[in-house]
Amino acid sequence: MKKNSNMIKILMSMMFLVAIVVLANTYYKEKENEENIYLNNGIDETAENSDSVNEEVQYVDIISLGNLIIHQSQIDGAKQENSYDFSPSFQYIKKMILDSDISMGILEGTLAGCEPSGYPFFNSPDEVVDALKDTGIDIINYANNHIYDYEDVGLQRTIDVTKEKGLDVLGVKSTEKEKNYLVKEVNGIKIGFLAYVFETSMINGHKTINSNILSTYSENLINTFNYNDLESFYKKIENEISAMKSEGVEFIITSMHWGEEYNTYIEASQNEIAKRLNKLGVDIILGGHPHVIQPYEIMRNESGNSTFVIYSQGNSLSNQSEQEIGVAESEDGIMIKFTLEKKDGNVSLKEYKIIPTWVYKEEKGNGTYYHKIIPVEEALADPKKYGISSDVYERVETSLNRTKGILGIK
Repeated sequence: MKKNSNMIKILMSMMFLVAIVVLANTYYKEKENEENIYLNNGIDETAENSDSVNEEVQYVDIISLGNLIIHQSQIDGAKQENSYDFSPSFQYIKKMILDSDISMGILEGTLAGCEPSGYPFFNSPDEVVDALKDTGIDIINYANNHIYDYEDVGLQRTIDVTKEKGLDVLGVKSTEKEKNYLVKEVNGIKIGFLAYVFETSMINGHKTINSNILSTYSENLINTFNYNDLESFYKKIENEISAMKSEGVEFIITSMHWGEEYNTYIEASQNEIAKRLNKLGVDIILGGHPHVIQPYEIMRNESGNSTFVIYSQGNSLSNQSEQEIGVAESEDGIMIKFTLEKKDGNVSLKEYKIIPTWVYKEEKGNGTYYHKIIPVEEALADPKKYGISSDVYERVETSLNRTKGILGIK
């Protein structure tokens, strides 16, 4: 009898402990939702377990690069006898990109066809697009503040050359009749892409980008927004989202060329726009223009819609550096790999991976350099593979620490 009584006491104690654990876990999850923190270490913890025997689950991997800017030093370094070769810039990230289903990046500037030039009027050799295609890039975002550096001719030729080489363009179009967005279907998932660039002050009643007056014709060919009239911008986005959804789009990615150059902090206007896009149903926001990395966050509104926002991915490729412009952060960038999941007819962001990068200026000879995108964590683990000396190793390590500091990663 005493033995049975002891057993009952033990069982009651165990049940009490289980109840405490369950209550504690429930409280933790509630607190987590209150703080809108539901992605931990890149995993969506609100997503249901996908290991189901009776249902088919589809996945899509998307890689996004930051700003790709071709300065004169890069043009000189890529010069061959009768052409240019930019492929060395991408050799260390090529496999990563080829392994993805969709990849995209912002190419700042134009393909105007005349003498190549860097800052302040960017005109890249056509071979830049060849290198991007060879690397595995699928979409080039041209909604940036240098797309009109060579006016109508530069804009149109940039679009034509890119399409002729088999890549999709985003943020610009050849005619007014074309759509302002791009739809791609991969592995049974329809994804919609949008891209917008900020306008500068109007001149004589005309829109401007980077203070370049847009022609009446071209102002309708570039997706722009005005900080002083955001309501009109939100209405445009709402209409585009509605149009995309009528085509069966299930997931929406919007690229924003916004913010202040060389600021690692988020402007109030960026956050305001991100919140509104979140409410309108945008799933991922990719920021560019500041030329430095800015923080990221996961937004979730009262309707339950979640949005991954990276305010700026920094420079994936450029000649900007501490030595050139006095801003060390301009050497840094991040690639982001997103994994989308379609389950029970619903598409969501399953997980993401942030890949810090650094631009390595490797001496080529005769005062020229190869500008190479280095995945910093891999380079630190195997410096010989990337031809990195001890002094360069320290710079790569410093770059990683800068990036982690900005992103709040330990």
